[in-house]
Amino acid sequence: IHFTDMEATIICLDNSEWMRNGDFAPSRLISQNDAAILMSTRKIDQNAESAVGVISMAEKGPKVLVTLSNDDGKLMNAISSVQIGGTADILGTLQLAQLALKHKQNKSQKQRIILFIGSPVAAKSEELVRIAKRLKKNNTAVDVVSFGETVVNADKLQAFHEAVNNNDNSALLSVPTGPHNLSDFLNSFPSVLNSNGSGSSENNIMGVDAHSDPELAAALRMSMEDFEQQNGQGSTTASAPSSDSAPMDLDGDDDALLQQALEMSMMATIEKKEETETKTEAKTEEEAPLPDAMEFDDDDDDDAGLYDDLDEEAQLALAMEISMGKSSEKEQEKEKEEEKEKEEDPSAAVKAALNDPAFMESIFDNIDGIDSNDPLIQGAFRDLNKDSDKKTDE
Repeated sequence: IHFTDMEATIICLDNSEWMRNGDFAPSRLISQNDAAILMSTRKIDQNAESAVGVISMAEKGPKVLVTLSNDDGKLMNAISSVQIGGTADILGTLQLAQLALKHKQNKSQKQRIILFIGSPVAAKSEELVRIAKRLKKNNTAVDVVSFGETVVNADKLQAFHEAVNNNDNSALLSVPTGPHNLSDFLNSFPSVLNSNGSGSSENNIMGVDAHSDPELAAALRMSMEDFEQQNGQGSTTASAPSSDSAPMDLDGDDDALLQQALEMSMMATIEKKEETETKTEAKTEEEAPLPDAMEFDDDDDDDAGLYDDLDEEAQLALAMEISMGKSSEKEQEKEKEEEKEKEEDPSAAVKAALNDPAFMESIFDNIDGIDSNDPLIQGAFRDLNKDSDKKTDE
C-alpha cells in the first residue's frame, strides 16, 4: 500500500483566447476546468494535510486566484470563474507559482506545479530549460498537461520536462484531440493524478474508498503512516520491540491489513484503559482515610480479628484514636454532671454566701452609715459563726 505525501500544489490554468476552441467538448476552457477541479479534489482527498492553489495564465498577466488552501468549495469556485482573454505567459506563471510555493505555511509539504497548456507556447526552449533547472534546484516537481496544440508544443515541452524531471517526480501528458473527455483521459494516467504513481490503489485504503468516505480513509492513512514511522524508529533504537505486538505485514491483502489495524487499535485502547484504572486505584488507596473509631464488646466473639486486615501502624493509630475518644467522653460527662447540679439548686450558692461571716462583714464595711464594729452587728456575726460551726460538726 502506498500513500501520497502531503503536497503544496499550484494548478496553472490556460485562459487565453485559444481556449474558446470546441475540439474538446464543450470547449477547451470548460474541459480544462473540469479536469482541474478533479485534480484539486483528488490531491486533498489523498492527504488531508495537502493544499492546492490556483493561478490563471492569461488576460492582463498571471494572477493568483486562490492561495494554498484545502477548501474544496473555494477552489471549485475559483476555477469555474476563470475568464478568457489575452495570451498565456508560461514563464511569468511558473515564476509566480514558485513564489507562492515558497510562502507555504507547512514547510513539510512537497512542492508541485500542474501546468495546463492549451495554446501555442510563445517562450523559447532555452528560456523554458533555464526556469526548469531553477525549479528542479528548488525541489519543485512539474506535471504538464498539453492538449489542443500538442504537435506545435511537443519539442519545447519535451525539453522543459527533461530539464525539470528529478527521479521521475514530474510528468508530461499530451492529450490528443478526440471524442474523449479531458478528465476521463487523465483518469487513465494515475501517475499524473497521484504524485507517487500508485494508481487506483491510492483511492482504496484498506478496502475504504477515499472518495466515498474521505474522513475514514484519511484516518486509516494517518494510522498507517504513524505505524510505519514508529516501526522505522524502532529498528534504529537499541531497545528491542515488545514480543506481544506482532509486526504488520504490509504486503498482505486489504482484508488482512484492515484486521491487523483493528486489532492493534483495540489492544492500544485496552492497555490505555488498564493503565488508567491502575492509576485510579493507586490514587484511591493513597487518599483513603483511617477507619472511624469503632465501639465493640471485648466479650463479643464477632469482634475477634477485627483488626487483622490492618498493619501495625494503622492498628496503633486506631487504638490511640479510640483511647482519646473515650477520655474526652469521660470529661464531657463530668462537666455535664456539674452543670446539671448547678441548674437543679440555683439558691445553694446564695445560701452559702449568706452563711459566711467574713463575706457578710466585707459587705457591711462597704456600706456608708453602718459600722461593722457595732455590738449588735458583731453579735449577729457570732451567731452566724456558731451556726456554721454546728453545720460543720453535723
